[in-house]
Amino acid sequence: MLIGVLSLQGDYDLHIKQLSRLNVKSLKVNNSEDLSKTDALIIPGGESSTISILIDKLNLRSKIADYALSKCIFGTCAGLIMISSLKDKKVNALNILSLDINRNGYGRQVDSFSKDINLKFDKKLPFTAKFIRAPIINHLSDKSIEVLASCDNIPVLVKKNNILGSSFHPEIGNDCRIHKFFIKMVNSEKV
Repeated sequence: MLIGVLSLQGDYDLHIKQLSRLNVKSLKVNNSEDLSKTDALIIPGGESSTISILIDKLNLRSKIADYALSKCIFGTCAGLIMISSLKDKKVNALNILSLDINRNGYGRQVDSFSKDINLKFDKKLPFTAKFIRAPIINHLSDKSIEVLASCDNIPVLVKKNNILGSSFHPEIGNDCRIHKFFIKMVNSEKV
């Protein structure tokens, strides 16, 4: 298995470290050739407007949209914004997941916080989620989107078929459970 991590801007190195902890090979994806070599893709947090511009500049928009039709994608924070159906002047979202989303909905950098959340797929102990200029999911436009975790009754980890998205940064810290869940998704799609 080879998981690509979109490495245009943002915290892609932390995702690569999480994958390494789980003994999963990764590849920094900067172009369509890199993307074609991978079994799944993580779109990391960062600055969504910059990621959007770079995706277009590198002609990756249609490639990622086509990729999502058959392979797993995990968008975290700005990555969630990118895979959403957001209508925004600064960000041209990929419209892979029907979510009504609010960029930086939890506030600015100074409003960053950590909160323990319960994971639907692993209830043994809470997951400490890090919210940094995080988007808020206002509404699930598609009723088939499954909520895997909430924070104060707001969805923060969602899944539909081969697409996973989180408002927070699961790559920060040593808890690999969400990345492990994504790897299980990838393995089940490959069968």
